[in-house]
Amino acid sequence: MRHLDIVKLSVYIWEVLFLILRFANPSMNEEFSHRTASSAFLIIVMVWYIAKVTNNKKININLIIPLAAIFLLEVRTYLILALLVANMSYYSLFRRKRYYYFTIVPMITLTVLFVLQTSIGSRFVNITESYYGGVLATITSSRSVFWEADIRAFKESNFFNKFFGQGYNYIYDINYKAVNTHIWGHNDIIHILVTNGFAGIYVYLYAFKTFLNSVKRKKCDMRLFYFAIVTFVFCALLDGLYHYVCASYAIPFLFDGVINNINRKGRIENE
Repeated sequence: MRHLDIVKLSVYIWEVLFLILRFANPSMNEEFSHRTASSAFLIIVMVWYIAKVTNNKKININLIIPLAAIFLLEVRTYLILALLVANMSYYSLFRRKRYYYFTIVPMITLTVLFVLQTSIGSRFVNITESYYGGVLATITSSRSVFWEADIRAFKESNFFNKFFGQGYNYIYDINYKAVNTHIWGHNDIIHILVTNGFAGIYVYLYAFKTFLNSVKRKKCDMRLFYFAIVTFVFCALLDGLYHYVCASYAIPFLFDGVINNINRKGRIENE
């Protein structure tokens, strides 16, 4: 909050850079597309945060470019994450929340119909391709393939490794053998079980529970709080959270925005 102008400037710089890079390289290779989509998700969260804490609804116009970026880059996971945050932004537009409930179903219907008409929409409905090795693998973009390999490796490990894990990069090697690509676990629970064992899972879940309790102790909009949890959990279980920088940076903005102890001038009350 003390550096909100820097946050705004970061949004503007990202939007300009994306337009320049997209113009310079319209195709964008696959790795660059995924990284850009994750940063677009962070920008979407930041825009929602700015609009929420300053009560400036006009700032929401800055959602257009990062949302368009995710559509153009055709990264399904971040599209869903972006739409979850867009829903939070839509909810925050209404002072009288009953208008949100009256309109959200038609908005969801229109959004689904629109998405299905785009190239990224075809990736949701085309589940017959076997590029990744089967229907389930196609739906999960090969995640089910290396998740199976990760779980098998965990089961086959000794008691010490089950409790303490086999090291941060170990899952990288397992997944390379499974899908011929150096890739993280894309699921925090599976990833931590393999790399840090049951001890790591305990620390992760304890930290998560403690963090949520600290947020709930403040004056929260509980509906926004639960929306944020859904977004958090989806990202953690379908893409991975703690080892992706942009996703990790999005969390403080995501949860700080649900707190209601911020006045209309964008200043923290009783600071």
